[in-house]
Parts: sequence; C-alpha cells; structure tokens
Amino acid sequence: MRRIENFERREKKQRRNQLAIGIILIVLMVSSTVGFIFAFGGGSSGGGNEVEADFVYNGVDFFRTSLGVGFQTSDGIFETSLEPLEVEDIEFNVVVSSGDFLNKPLYFVFDEKDSVVEELEKNMRALALRLGDACLEGRDCSNDDFVVKNCEDNVIVISESEEIKTYKEGNCIFLEGPKDKQMILADKLIYRILGIQ
Repeated sequence: MRRIENFERREKKQRRNQLAIGIILIVLMVSSTVGFIFAFGGGSSGGGNEVEADFVYNGVDFFRTSLGVGFQTSDGIFETSLEPLEVEDIEFNVVVSSGDFLNKPLYFVFDEKDSVVEELEKNMRALALRLGDACLEGRDCSNDDFVVKNCEDNVIVISESEEIKTYKEGNCIFLEGPKDKQMILADKLIYRILGIQ
C-alpha cells in the first residue's frame, strides 16, 4: 500500500513540476515575442509605446543593435553589421531584387565560412526556400560534401581578390574583394536585394 501511495505522490509531484515549467516557458515565449514586436515598432497604436528609430534611410527605420543595425521591410526583419551610409559609395554592378530569391533555394560558394557568409545566411533565410553550401561547377572544391551547382541555380560566390569586383553571371552573384572588404560587399548586396539602395 505504501509503495502505491509513494508512486502516486511522486507522479503527482512530477505532473505539478511539468505544469509549472510549461507555464514558465509559455510566459517567456509570449513576453519575448511581444518585446520583439515593440522593439521594431510593430505593436504600437500611437499610444506612446512606439520605439523611435535611431535613423531613417530611404524610408526605412533602422535600429542600432549590439551586432549592427536592425530594420524591417515588407520581406521581413533583417540585421546587418554596417549601416547603409557606410556602404553607399561602394560601386556595385549587380541588378537584383528580393523576388529573385523568394521561395527558391540559395547556395553559397566560399573559400572559408566566416562572418561574411553567416551575415548573408542570416539575412537571406527570410527570403530563400532553403540555404546550402555548394561548389561551383568548373571550380576547384575544397569540400567533397558540398553539392555542385551552376549558374542556373541561385548562387552567391564570395572569394578573396586584391580588387573589389561585383558581377552577375546567370543566377550567380560574385562578390570579390580583400578579406577586410567582404562584409561591405555582403551588406551592400543585402541592401540592394531589399531595394534600400
């Protein structure tokens, strides 16, 4: 009899603990979502709760974050390392829009996966159907696990070179430049895709 009571008591205590943890998780998720909405001004109705943008560029409100700047367009919420003014004067010879990537697979070709590739992945995730690492057909590939793609697929190629060059061949976008300038090219591409520049 005693074993049955102990078992029932333990089971009751376990259910109570699970319920408490579940409620805490739900409250945490709801409050973080509400906080995020208010941080980007989406939840205000003019009642004084609206968060003021740090600056506006081409009609888009930008908010400084610990990682750079955050902003929202009709395509989603994005975050870049550099502000639009920091990349405004960079020559960029690629005509592209968000529609080119919307609900289509997107692949990245790179020499080394670094913060530049991660920046592009983080922002393109809102547009592309799925993201993947790839090798470009006809080029040496350092990773046998990567799929081989060509310029019929949506591909962003990031490579190191002494001079800055941006160009498009088919559906391939090439970003070439010194390592310390590649983030500028990545953020410029993001702003171009979203129609901000």
